[in-house]
Amino acid sequence: MRRPKVSIVGAGMVGHTTAHWLAAEEVADLVLVDIIEKMPMGKALDLTQAAPIRGVDVRITGSNGYEETADSDVVVIIAGVARKPGMTREQLLDTNAGIVRGVVEQVSRHSPQATLLVVTNPLDAMTYLTYKVAGFPRQRVIGESGALDSTRFRAFIAMEAGVSVEDVHGMVIGAHTDKDMVPLPRFAHVGGVPLAHLVPADRARPGAGLSEHVFAARQRDHLRHPVSSHHRRREPFERRHPGSGGSGDGALDALQPQPRVASERLAGRRYRGSLGKA
Repeated sequence: MRRPKVSIVGAGMVGHTTAHWLAAEEVADLVLVDIIEKMPMGKALDLTQAAPIRGVDVRITGSNGYEETADSDVVVIIAGVARKPGMTREQLLDTNAGIVRGVVEQVSRHSPQATLLVVTNPLDAMTYLTYKVAGFPRQRVIGESGALDSTRFRAFIAMEAGVSVEDVHGMVIGAHTDKDMVPLPRFAHVGGVPLAHLVPADRARPGAGLSEHVFAARQRDHLRHPVSSHHRRREPFERRHPGSGGSGDGALDALQPQPRVASERLAGRRYRGSLGKA
């Protein structure tokens, strides 16, 4: 039986990490493509040689051309210029538009049935450009910004509240730009407990810098106490408090009544009012 095939165009840090995760899960055979001579071949060889340690059985190929990507099921487009300090994503538009256009022309010719996953910044603009150049149905051209921004939001909530990321539900909407990401703390919750009961309102509101403040504080703490501050994986809230978790239905869980005792244990304090009215 034919294995799925995923090609990754752009074998820098993000491309290599993408290949690493996909290989570890044995999702598909992989092709790494980059214009830097021999670089994707070397990274593919590194991953291939590490595979026996984990018992991973996938084929990983590196290339400076597009022939090896032929008949890919998925093509991940990461090629482009990265931001330099002080730059916005939008300032990459002109340069990366030319790069992405060339990539899409090649991959759509070699893999006309592929699904295209766009990662290059500015992401929403590059996703639309990919859609127009490829001429594929819209369901086969996907940008990763919503998933990335929401997982970042969930990670920072877990850091702030000191809980397992498995318990955190949160959502970010809007474009993947410096000014258009819109976190929705009102619909975020931890194990069914609304975020408002765990994080002060001035920290959780959009634009309050929750992510930046939390990350900086954690980094400072780690530098002061590199051993004791190491973040150990926490047991999910539902395992620590059986029967007190939410329905697992994302933002809707925040609207469901939850046992009061669960929130008191998690937040470490009592509060007034019904969770169902939060």
